[in-house]
Amino acid sequence: MTAPWFGFTELTENRSALAAARRTLEQLTSSRTTTAMPLLFHGLSGTGKTLLTQAMVLDLTHRPDGLTAQVLAAGEIPLVAADDAAEDVKHLEAVDLLVLEDLQHLPRRKSQSLCRLLDRRAERRRPTVLTSTVGPAALARLPRRLTSRLAAGLVVQLEPIGKDSRRLVLEEAVTAMAIRLASDALDELTKRTAGGGLRPVLGALKQLKILIRSTVVPVTAERLIEILQEQESLSTISQLERILLRSAERFGVKPVEVLGSSRRKDLVSARQTAIYLARELTDLSLPHLGRFFGNRDHTTILHAHRKIAGLAAADRTLARTLKDLKAELE
Repeated sequence: MTAPWFGFTELTENRSALAAARRTLEQLTSSRTTTAMPLLFHGLSGTGKTLLTQAMVLDLTHRPDGLTAQVLAAGEIPLVAADDAAEDVKHLEAVDLLVLEDLQHLPRRKSQSLCRLLDRRAERRRPTVLTSTVGPAALARLPRRLTSRLAAGLVVQLEPIGKDSRRLVLEEAVTAMAIRLASDALDELTKRTAGGGLRPVLGALKQLKILIRSTVVPVTAERLIEILQEQESLSTISQLERILLRSAERFGVKPVEVLGSSRRKDLVSARQTAIYLARELTDLSLPHLGRFFGNRDHTTILHAHRKIAGLAAADRTLARTLKDLKAELE
């Protein structure tokens, strides 16, 4: 395995994506560049799309050329008319490297704005890099005039990270973080971090470093299992408390009020949101959650979860709030 490129580790599953990223930067800095078609990286969550685009930005901004980069959620591009000349629009058209993340969340009403932005950047020979959980063909809710532009560019999939690659990443990270793990412990941790992404692998190591602290003798698989089991019983309680505190803060109420019996509208909203997040982010049973959230019946927990899920399907603001809270709490 080669040395990481600005924090991005080359693996069998992402080698073609890494090559495409580097080639795009070289074309950008070359006077021979005659076109700048969009580059789309797609893959499941945790396969390294964000790490790869971050590496591109870091590489570009560390060069002496004085080139600029901008990273933006695709859904946050301005909704503009054909003759719009606003400064933020002109900046997005002119910045040397533009990265638009999470294309799957782009509102359909902004599709034409994105088409126009891609066209104007292509005219300026400025590359646009986009990320998505799926490829152009699966973005069926977006109009063909946009997906055809994406398909005409370079589309590269990042594959889920397999067992061998997870082991390689773990070995590299263990060395960098000065964690002493025996070989069988690395095997056990590799099994436990199955799921296709690098994020859970690295997250597990960060947690383990805190739990192990300084050890003279490498931790064996047997001891590792004991540590993780001890932590699991504590972490579920800690996670519920974090969910409660963050939900209460979001709605400007006190945690003790969320657990109470008041039917005041803001308290009900905070309570149901906290319950929804607890159902989404933990594997605890309905009765267990009921006991935590003020000794409520399991049917109340189920109703709260369904209520928030239904509201979020029709309310984009609420859906975005839930997404942000999940990201903070995961």
